[in-house]
Amino acid sequence: MKTTKEVMADRLDYLMRVTPALDNLEKVSKKSGVGKNTIRRIKIADDVNVSIDNVEAIAKAFGLSLAEFVSPPGEAGGLSAAEIVLLQKFRELDDKDQSEASFFISSKLAFARMKKGLPPE
Repeated sequence: MKTTKEVMADRLDYLMRVTPALDNLEKVSKKSGVGKNTIRRIKIADDVNVSIDNVEAIAKAFGLSLAEFVSPPGEAGGLSAAEIVLLQKFRELDDKDQSEASFFISSKLAFARMKKGLPPE
């Protein structure tokens, strides 16, 4: 099982690869307010004690909560890479579009459950 530092390193590396606006240390530093050296050390899982405030600021820069950023995929709060991308895109929508997207997804899930003979939730 990976350590939290390794999970954060993997997550940060992945997020920087899939988020063009935050694809280098300088951009992440500017948006999060966290120093480039601290971000670099997180990215390489250096044995560094990072404050929760800094980790939360980096997570918020990518549109994630602290729990979403530090939890391994499959554990409570842990998102897969695909889920992270969807969540980022969803959070970029305005309230009206989020509401419409939520309704569409809920309808699609209910229909899929009915096709399987399951009751709607």
